[in-house]
Amino acid sequence: MILAIFSVAGCDRGRLDTADGHLDTTETGGDRTSSTGGWTAVDAGSEHTCGLKDDGRVLCWGRGDQGQVDAPEGEFVQVSAGGYHTCAVRSDGTVACWGWDSFGQSTPPAGTYVATSTGGHHSCALDATGLVSCWGSDESGQVGQPEGAWSTVSAAFCHTCAVRPDATLECWGWNEYGQADPPEGAYLGVSGGSYDHSCGVLVGGSAVCWGWDLYGQASPQSDTVTEVSAGWRHTCGLSGDGIALCWGWNGAGQLDPPEATFVHVSTGDYHSCGLGTDGYVRCWGCAGTGHDLGQCSPP
Repeated sequence: MILAIFSVAGCDRGRLDTADGHLDTTETGGDRTSSTGGWTAVDAGSEHTCGLKDDGRVLCWGRGDQGQVDAPEGEFVQVSAGGYHTCAVRSDGTVACWGWDSFGQSTPPAGTYVATSTGGHHSCALDATGLVSCWGSDESGQVGQPEGAWSTVSAAFCHTCAVRPDATLECWGWNEYGQADPPEGAYLGVSGGSYDHSCGVLVGGSAVCWGWDLYGQASPQSDTVTEVSAGWRHTCGLSGDGIALCWGWNGAGQLDPPEATFVHVSTGDYHSCGLGTDGYVRCWGCAGTGHDLGQCSPP
């Protein structure tokens, strides 16, 4: 099913779930590998995916009805695919965004940054001094970040999470399912998720998730990970030996990674992607009517 973005003015994406939380594992999307190597990054959005080549080009694929896959020319160092828009950091530190902009989420502020993160209706960026700037919709307070310095930031659908230099984690914004209430602990990283849950990696490598857990998307299936990525109804993490581990809803095959060794993994709504140690991008999921919009088919 494709959600009409113009009907998603608020934070409630609506229920596409079965009442009993049944895991539909009857379909598998298989995995698809990029035709060439030389990739240095990949990031899965809701229904599109973007990656970074070793020459600094950004390439995007999948749903593009709002221009979210129409990456501009130039040299980039980091890219983040969101709900229906994309942002990336250029080699000069400025941020460029493209795609849906009804809330101003694709209109970044001036300045230079080291990283950017895109959510559903908003975007954020981190500068070299540790300050976070967010822009776009603030309907649930997801843009009004607390003061102070940060080491990493993750913009989710309608909430935001960030880790401070002392490894404490804070989240703000929409919190209907507890997705903005992280447990106490010292964190290495955080992933705000596509909607109603969030996940993080604790110092020591333990994965922890919070928020809605109907499909097990907030119940990590691994003791230790090096990173974690929260999608819509599923989550993936990366083990220390580079194996992708996924848990939650598997109705589109998004929990079935190929046999490969990865350096990074990223989750969208119905798909997951990973950057292999060989420089190839591999994506899996997208099975079922309306799930495959090309986001699982890297160029």
